[in-house]
Amino acid sequence: MKRRTTRYIVCALLCSVVSSPLTAQKAVRIEQPSYTFDRAQQMYREGNYAGCIDLMTQFREQATCTTDKAKADYLIAVSAYAAKEPDALDRIENYLFCHPKTPHTGQAQLLRGHIYFDKGMYDKAIGIYEAIDLDKLTPDNQADLLLHLGSAYANTGQNDKAEPCFTAIIEVGGRFKNAALYRDAHRNYTEKEYAQAENELVEIAGDKNFSRPATALLAQSFFAQEKYPQAIEAAGRYMETYPADSTYYEMERILGESYYRKGDYQQAIKYLSGYTTYCTQPQRDSYYALGIAYYKTGNHTEAVQQLGLVTSKKDALAQSAYLFIGQSYLRLNDPTNARLAFEMASQYDFDREVQEVALYNYALSLHAATFSPFAESVTVFEQFLNLFPKSRYADTINDYLVDVYMTTRNYGTALNSINKIQRPTAKILKAKQRILYRLGTERFADNDLNGAADYFIQTIRLGNYDPEAKADAYLWLADCLYRGENFSGAVENGLAYLKSAHPVNPLAYYNLGYGYFKQHDFGSAQTQFSHYIKVETPNDANLPRIADACTRLADCLYAQRRFTDAESTYDKAVALYPPTGDYALYQKGFMAGLQKKYIEKTAIMQQLRERYPQSDYVDESLLEEGLAHIVLQNGKAATCFNALLEKYPDKETARKAGLQLGMLYYNDKKPSKAIATYKSIIADYPGTEEAHIALQDLKAVYVAQNDVNSYAAYLKTLGGNVSSEISELDSLSFLTAERAFLQKPNAASATQLEQYIKKYPKGAYTLPSHNYLGLYYYDRKEYAKARKELDIVLKQPNSPYAEEALTRMADIQERYKEYPEAFVSYQKLERLAQRKESRQNARLGMLRMAVELGDNKAVIDVSKKLLDDPTLSPEHIRTARAARAESFLSLNKPAQAAAEWEKLAEDPRTEIGAKSAYLLAQYHFDKGNDTQAEAVVNRLLENGTSHQYWLARSFIVLADIHTRRGDSFKARQYLLSLQNNYTADDDIKELVAVRLEKLESTANTDAQ
Repeated sequence: MKRRTTRYIVCALLCSVVSSPLTAQKAVRIEQPSYTFDRAQQMYREGNYAGCIDLMTQFREQATCTTDKAKADYLIAVSAYAAKEPDALDRIENYLFCHPKTPHTGQAQLLRGHIYFDKGMYDKAIGIYEAIDLDKLTPDNQADLLLHLGSAYANTGQNDKAEPCFTAIIEVGGRFKNAALYRDAHRNYTEKEYAQAENELVEIAGDKNFSRPATALLAQSFFAQEKYPQAIEAAGRYMETYPADSTYYEMERILGESYYRKGDYQQAIKYLSGYTTYCTQPQRDSYYALGIAYYKTGNHTEAVQQLGLVTSKKDALAQSAYLFIGQSYLRLNDPTNARLAFEMASQYDFDREVQEVALYNYALSLHAATFSPFAESVTVFEQFLNLFPKSRYADTINDYLVDVYMTTRNYGTALNSINKIQRPTAKILKAKQRILYRLGTERFADNDLNGAADYFIQTIRLGNYDPEAKADAYLWLADCLYRGENFSGAVENGLAYLKSAHPVNPLAYYNLGYGYFKQHDFGSAQTQFSHYIKVETPNDANLPRIADACTRLADCLYAQRRFTDAESTYDKAVALYPPTGDYALYQKGFMAGLQKKYIEKTAIMQQLRERYPQSDYVDESLLEEGLAHIVLQNGKAATCFNALLEKYPDKETARKAGLQLGMLYYNDKKPSKAIATYKSIIADYPGTEEAHIALQDLKAVYVAQNDVNSYAAYLKTLGGNVSSEISELDSLSFLTAERAFLQKPNAASATQLEQYIKKYPKGAYTLPSHNYLGLYYYDRKEYAKARKELDIVLKQPNSPYAEEALTRMADIQERYKEYPEAFVSYQKLERLAQRKESRQNARLGMLRMAVELGDNKAVIDVSKKLLDDPTLSPEHIRTARAARAESFLSLNKPAQAAAEWEKLAEDPRTEIGAKSAYLLAQYHFDKGNDTQAEAVVNRLLENGTSHQYWLARSFIVLADIHTRRGDSFKARQYLLSLQNNYTADDDIKELVAVRLEKLESTANTDAQ
């Protein structure tokens, strides 16, 4: 591309050269003879630009021809440019504006570009140059343009574009050739093409216009190529020839640094001392070279002085400077400053050899200064091992570090330390694998599933240094993935655990069963649940899980239509752990119906309600029992349906029961009851599918009774709230919009739903449309729009979408910090929730809002409901207990708060657990129970925690205990340990300082 571009420009120039006489003739020919004009041109050629401007101004005032005015304006503009008048740019631009198409337009644009070029506005100049038609310029102007355009490209870092410009001028020749050679040499120099730069510079060295910059650039090029003799010769020649030049000090630098690199330190000092003294901004490299030259010649004081000027930045030069400063201080018998210098050099990793020497010297300095070998020395040796694993001290330090890693509870710090080691031993890698695994379990305990999974993956990928940690990581990773609904990943890692673990944790089979179950692989799920039930120890702690596994196993058998086996397994689940047997009992009854065992089904559904009156399945049991009674035709169905409508009017099952009841009354020839029932459904559940069906059935009843007038009268009472007929267009419009939305919920499909609502504002499907839109905007985080749609859904009495809408509405209110409103929404959600999980989430929301509102009674009430739920997850148990403890404390019931802290402190891996341990210890200390407080802290230290703040607060409690006991020595040791090792910037430092000051004051008083 470059060659092709160059060839094009050269051809253009050559063509211009051939045609140049004619072009030149056109450029200067005067069409209308005029003495004034001729005289002005003569003045321009003689350099009398002011005189030219004066004459041309007179000429223009007298000119009547547009052409003459244009010529005058042009000559005035170029004279202003040549004279460097401040208004030159304005004159040129005015000329171009008034005379856009003249033979001089190109030349005027060229001068306009030059003005911007001279101002350093290269991008602006480039734009002007590139717009000029090269063919309309004289050869000189073409070369002039290319020289400036290439220079502008080079000055803006576009060397690839600059090269063809310079090459074209060089190949054609002419008066701009040497200028192009110099500029191209400079370009080659910046691109480190030194050989090409040298060739070009040598060619123009004899040109008096370029010998000075060419010699300087040649010296720089020789120096850059480490051709120090040639650099010395060129720089020396320059200094002799141009002693008062501004580039003199740069040549002095090149001379000094060249001598330094040749090892002639005296000559280096001679030139570099002059350069650094008189140059206004000496280079750091020169200070460094001068400092080393002084060091090499034994002048260590000057070496420190000069090298100190190099350390303003953090780079390899500063690192080396610090090393030699340290060596110089040693020779000046100043070990303290030497140690500080070596420490600084050892902290940089720009040059490994320098770092090794500095770190070694730093360690020696620490030893000589009797610094603590357990604090600073460990850090230094750890650094040394990280960078220089083949050191003769490596084995000893490795053994020490492994011990530290295995005993610390601060896994994050330990991992950071290990990661610094470039070539860790197998022992250290084993420790690392164990630490990664422990970090994963900590994150899991804090419900950070993504963070936990990342650590477990790292544990697995590390290899087999600790097979047990790797195997356990598979198990925990499977759990993380399952909770994140990545069921295939959960199964994959669960199987990997089974292959690598010895012995196997039975939970692996249980988790695998669920992984397969969620993917509807009921055969594989059956195998895993069966194995879990077989191998798990049936103690009190495990019975709920075993019963759950039996329930899921029965579900698998049911899905495979193995009803007999499923029935016996459901029975086993209920027998194993009756408190959670309601679902199994319901499924057993439902399955009996599938087998047409309707009498058995009714008995089981009745048994469910008797044994589990608070079950989520009571309403469904009433519906299913009623359906069974219809088949049995025993007249008992109505009782079930009426009970369902009375006790659970908000449930979806109630609407279904109402339809069944209406049909039942009609079939039993009780039309008045059927009519009343259908009307009740229409009134209680407007906008629902059941309401529309009820209206159609009601119409059929009235028609059968030959009482159409009553039906018509009833329709009038509805006031248009319920359509008597759902038009085909209404239905089709909604179904089309719904299908598009469900396939791809985006702006287009949402618009279809909005258009449906607009077209059918009282249509049969406006309610589900508003619900869809509410969910769509919620998912897009457009909460204001979502709120508007959800509010419409929630204003509809007994809306079938109320639970879903309330879930989103409560969250939006919580996000907007509308805590009272959110609390009410979560309360409603608790009442409407169809299943335990949704009800649990509603209560968690109520708990959060009660905490925000400071409603301690509500916190205690809601937390009790949550904690009474045996299925509540560990993380939510912690949340509920912690909130309840805070409320007890606010209500001045510290003993009840302490009871919660005691339970929470059992797991200090979590922040809540660590904080609770501290609060419990402080509670016992405040009560004067030092022994109990000490036991709590010691238990925390024994179990360990990564939550350093609460560990530090517990240390302070321990120090306070020893202070109260009169053992100020131990108290001081705990406080000093914190002061030396706790690095966070918080109130711990002040708490420690106050206590140390008090201990010091007490000691002074005792001494008096």
